[in-house]
Amino acid sequence: MGYDGQNKVLSFINYGCALYPLTLIKTRLQIQKHNDLYTGMFDAYGKIYRYEGFTGLYRGFWISSVQIVSGVFYISTYEGVRHLLNKKNVRSNIRALIAGGAASLVGQTIIVPFDVLSQHLMMMGIGGKAEEKVSKAFNTLGIKISPDRSKFAITVDVARHILQMDGISGFYRGYWASLSSYVPNSALWWGFYHFYQ
Repeated sequence: MGYDGQNKVLSFINYGCALYPLTLIKTRLQIQKHNDLYTGMFDAYGKIYRYEGFTGLYRGFWISSVQIVSGVFYISTYEGVRHLLNKKNVRSNIRALIAGGAASLVGQTIIVPFDVLSQHLMMMGIGGKAEEKVSKAFNTLGIKISPDRSKFAITVDVARHILQMDGISGFYRGYWASLSSYVPNSALWWGFYHFYQ
């Protein structure tokens, strides 16, 4: 990996580290019923930090970091499709539009299963007084969680439960919604980027 590639990876990691707690809080706020656990963003932050510790804010982060791999496939697909369309003498902005859509299709196909796993892990709280309430509210798979279990063991349990309940399709819940959102967005972004360039 060249210097530029290393910078992109480090940039993603820094970006992910800074914003991941907000993603976790947003996910928990969206899933809870009637403000059962949290009354808002700051309340969620305080309770997660108090009952689950600092690492509670990063629950599922390591599995979501697979997006780095997805990013490599995204860029490779984008450049590959643009190269193929260039050989067919397709206009630059049209090449970018098609390549952007194809790149997003490949990227989402890789990342959605990891998003599903990551979101299940985000929902699993561990800690003191809140453990029972959090487990009832968010641990829908009934996975045994405790501080002495490794992150890997918990992730394997989550994957096994999803596979048993729904098969492979369980890892692609929300896939069509993701494609409907990200593919046109990526296609238009790259198309307009090259148009205005």
